[in-house]
Amino acid sequence: MGRTRLPQKQPSPVPSLSSTKQKKVSRRRATNGWRPVGIPTEREVFIAGEDETALRQCYEGVERDGEVIHVRDTVLLRSGPRKKSLPYVAKISALWEDPKTGELMMSLFWYYRPEHTQGGRDPSAHCEVRLEWNRAKI
Repeated sequence: MGRTRLPQKQPSPVPSLSSTKQKKVSRRRATNGWRPVGIPTEREVFIAGEDETALRQCYEGVERDGEVIHVRDTVLLRSGPRKKSLPYVAKISALWEDPKTGELMMSLFWYYRPEHTQGGRDPSAHCEVRLEWNRAKI
């Protein structure tokens, strides 16, 4: 008895990751849709976990869907998945691109709430502001 050989299935070609369309998609995904605004300038930035500043390509702002955020803007950053979670408050000191990943990054100055400090939130320790109107006869 003879054996019949079945034709072997050829593997389908894998799309090249080097195509420009693929790069745009991956970059857009890496930056969550944010695009840099302005001409990049090389500046020193603070990077979390690093002792020294690093030179990075910095932008004056970032844009997504018509919304623009600039350096020196104060922003609210989501602190958790729940809508009731209070956001973190920060001021943007630099908007820059990670040279390894192309991801857009921010260097921030953080604002703290009293409950985030060592003393915590103590209403008795905080000053109460009382406004009084003075009426004067002219």
